[in-house]
Amino acid sequence: MSSFETTFSKRLEALQDAKQLRTLVSTDYLGHGLIERHHKKLMSFGSNDYAGLADHPEVIQAAQMALDTYGAGSRASQLVSGYSALMETLEKELADYAACESACLFGSGYLANIGVIPALVGKGDVILADRLVHACMIDGSRLSGAAFHRFYHNDHEHLSTLLETHRSPYRHCLILVERVYSMDGDVAPLDNILEIAKHYNAWVLVDDAHGMGVLPPHHGDYLHLGTLSKGLGSYGAYVCGPLSVIEYLKSSARSLMFSTSLPPASVAAALTALRIIKQDPKRMQHGLDMARYFTEKMRMKMAQSAIVPLIIGDEDKAIALSKRLEDDGLYVPAIRPPTVPPQSSRLRFAFSIWHDKAIVDKVIGIIK
Repeated sequence: MSSFETTFSKRLEALQDAKQLRTLVSTDYLGHGLIERHHKKLMSFGSNDYAGLADHPEVIQAAQMALDTYGAGSRASQLVSGYSALMETLEKELADYAACESACLFGSGYLANIGVIPALVGKGDVILADRLVHACMIDGSRLSGAAFHRFYHNDHEHLSTLLETHRSPYRHCLILVERVYSMDGDVAPLDNILEIAKHYNAWVLVDDAHGMGVLPPHHGDYLHLGTLSKGLGSYGAYVCGPLSVIEYLKSSARSLMFSTSLPPASVAAALTALRIIKQDPKRMQHGLDMARYFTEKMRMKMAQSAIVPLIIGDEDKAIALSKRLEDDGLYVPAIRPPTVPPQSSRLRFAFSIWHDKAIVDKVIGIIK
């Protein structure tokens, strides 16, 4: 065995010993919230398709028409010849939805964050991030070379304290938050954060990946980043903001400049999905309603989004409870370190349009 193979065999063993080895499980989506895993049909609570738009016939038809009209791929980066009229229309409608001047598209939420953050700030600047922001925001911050500090989760007073201490030595300051936190399901106090940011002349980037398609749009003086792959049921990401900022990103965000642009089918699907949620806002509300029904019955703090974590603590117990639910036809993923902090392993429920009170009651009957 070569040193290359030996090195990574040992690393695999170390991951196994630390209970951090991840394996991929083939999952087939059957429609209406049903999946097949391990040769079993399950109702899924592990999907980010909150509004069920990945299954929507109009969304599927739009994707099929785009395939027939434009082909399978976009053939180039946006700056060469991969920017289409379809993309331009989606950008305009996303900007309008967010009440912003302009928008641009990225290949994924991860690509958006690792491209946007280093384009906005660098050496001589400072980033202040909520402790629970997604890994892609952390990675984007590392790539930027800016000084980096974290404030306590959703604690705008601690943010204010850090700004008082760290703002003045730096040229620019960027605050990073999520609108809905992906592992906890709680919502950032955006109005408080924006007020503090204005006082200290700081910029704010809000990742709305898990709010889009679930919560009504929040308008404010910040850069809106979101995905097309969750509430809109397609693939890709977007950033909305002032025209000057968006035009600058198109010439400086490396993950936009040096990536092939989104496939036409994904763009068409996202555009149709966006129009559906604008026409039918009640479609967004159902997942939140079911999340709140669950938290009420479980006597938990009322859900703020479609995501509800059931904190177990011990990862073996979390895995065992997930397996028990799977045995009863329900898929609820166990989330464990390093995705979440040690001793905070949990079941992560993602409620969607496909869940009703009967299926939620079944879940409660098993876990209570």
